[in-house]
Amino acid sequence: MTTKNQTKKIDALLLIGASLSAATVFVPVGVLMIFYGLHLERKEIAAGRTKRPIVLTALAVWGMSNGFLNLFSAHAFNFAPNNQFFKPLVEVYGTVIDYRYWLDGYNTETWEGVADHYETTWNIITGFMLFPIYTVANYGLYRMKSWGLQFTIIFSWIFAFQWFHYLCHHTLGGNANTLGTPYPVWGWMVMNYPYLTPVVAIPYLHCVNRNAFQKEGQREKGLTAVSAEPPATKVAEKAVPAVVARAGI
Repeated sequence: MTTKNQTKKIDALLLIGASLSAATVFVPVGVLMIFYGLHLERKEIAAGRTKRPIVLTALAVWGMSNGFLNLFSAHAFNFAPNNQFFKPLVEVYGTVIDYRYWLDGYNTETWEGVADHYETTWNIITGFMLFPIYTVANYGLYRMKSWGLQFTIIFSWIFAFQWFHYLCHHTLGGNANTLGTPYPVWGWMVMNYPYLTPVVAIPYLHCVNRNAFQKEGQREKGLTAVSAEPPATKVAEKAVPAVVARAGI
């Protein structure tokens, strides 16, 4: 298999896997595709056929998977709360972990879904603003684009702020939220592991070599930020012939 075909195969495995890992019954398939894609990516790096760091690839795919997962849940609450695949998941989560999601009047408000207005507000804001941009930003990061790096950093900070706000709200209302549920603490921690994505990614993204990311127009010119010559070199090349001409050499 040629390098180009292998790259397309890895991209397909990772991108499709990130999408499926957020789609209820297809989650195991998506996770397996991601791990297999990362395995092939490591082999390509070892062979010197790709320069994208495996850590950056993993973080970008994790970010896309996280974005898709939250987009799915937010818009399912907003537009399809009675979906036959989604509603049973809400029932399990609401009876085992968080009382508000099911036992506190599911589908009893004008805006269907969770009756708690804070949760509805969270789903509207994140579903229409935060996670669409966050998912696209991580795709740009995966493609080693400079705009992808910049927007992933910005929206990772916003994501971290939102998650900390949600954590504080859940903690302050913990007794009411988890009334009668068997796994209120450990269950919530396990189910909210995707929210660790920005916490893990932010330190790495601030330390990554920004010169390794493509800027607009460089792909068409066949240049990258790594191979592009510094302005000083170009000035020197133009200056040398002029000096030689004046010297009469």
